[in-house]
Amino acid sequence: PACFQEVGARLLGPEVADGVAAAAAPLLIQMVLREGEVHRDAIAGLLGMALERLAIAQTLQLRQALLVLFARLLVHDLSSTLAVLQAHSWSAAAPQGLPPGG
Repeated sequence: PACFQEVGARLLGPEVADGVAAAAAPLLIQMVLREGEVHRDAIAGLLGMALERLAIAQTLQLRQALLVLFARLLVHDLSSTLAVLQAHSWSAAAPQGLPPGG
């Protein structure tokens, strides 16, 4: 559904504190899992936002929450999730890797 994109953008946006985004990740997982038949576009949008947020995450708590989100989506819909991860293009602002110790 179209609301997935809007809810994800509000909860994972770069202006949202890492702690808030980390707390929102389980909510986003449940939103996808409870929907049942989720459109590939909804998964793509949510994963894209999560990948962009992971690139700028400052806390281990947020990185862990987003990785759990990826894992749950892989279990839920392996082919769609892998397709999105393979096709994702990083924004120019995203760092190329995690900082040392991250």
